[in-house]
Amino acid sequence: MSKTARKRLRYIILSILPKFISYWWIRQSLDLAFPKSNSKLTFEIASNAHDLLAALKLVQQNFEREGYAEKNSNGLRLTPYHLLPETVVIVAKRDNQVLATISVVPRTRFGLPLESSFTLNSLLDGKGRVIEVSALAVDPKVRGQQGEILYNLLKYMYHCNVGVLQANTEVIGVNPKMVPLYEAILLFNKIPKLSITKYDFANGAPVVPMMFSFDNADASYEKTYAKKPSKLNMFEFFKLPPPPQFILPNAKELDRYLPQRQPSEFIQILSMAKEAIATLTLEQKKVIKDLYSPWPISQRLIGEALHV
Repeated sequence: MSKTARKRLRYIILSILPKFISYWWIRQSLDLAFPKSNSKLTFEIASNAHDLLAALKLVQQNFEREGYAEKNSNGLRLTPYHLLPETVVIVAKRDNQVLATISVVPRTRFGLPLESSFTLNSLLDGKGRVIEVSALAVDPKVRGQQGEILYNLLKYMYHCNVGVLQANTEVIGVNPKMVPLYEAILLFNKIPKLSITKYDFANGAPVVPMMFSFDNADASYEKTYAKKPSKLNMFEFFKLPPPPQFILPNAKELDRYLPQRQPSEFIQILSMAKEAIATLTLEQKKVIKDLYSPWPISQRLIGEALHV
């Protein structure tokens, strides 16, 4: 039986089992006891145009393969949200090559990707600092290390979201087949009555909006994982101090880590952003430019690129 067939069979079995059994099974499949390796993996914020564009190229390739995106002229999943001053692109690298990535979009007046299809004001107002996670991709060439890379990427993101971005609430749009993973292992909750069959931001794929509260994270993870052995214990894995290969800035250092706040790097990103810019309304362009007011040089550059 092929790997794809096994995945489909597993999905079918999990979908017909009672949730408490299927989710127990999913958690039992965790293996966080990664062997010590000399792979020179590092996890960090993409702090230059080269790494950011390499990450978005990997996302585009994966999304085309999964049907979440059509081919485009620049080969990048460079969306308007990647032009915002607070968006963070996290990368896993080895020998200067991006092997995995995930993007974190803090909520601003421009809105979140999910808000392009859903009205979330009543749900998110009062939830503190809200972020949306999107554009997750792992290079197929490292499938043998996919668990180690993916879970460390998620651990890095957890520490970044809590310690650097100081987020309170996280939302994500998930393909229905991935809901059990996010519910069972990462403890996201589905947002009631908000699934749709065609999500434009994912090329018409179905999506289920989900939410996670960092304010309640410790209690939720401890309740689920407290008595689990280390290799099955996501709570212990996330709460252990960041390892040396995690390059984590503090909140005050973000200006020199985010390439859109570094003029020489931002110029390179904007040179590849024509397709993203073409999707914006005049009002959206004005909002983006206004969001850059704390960074005057970047504001001038984005204004010139947006023609506002």
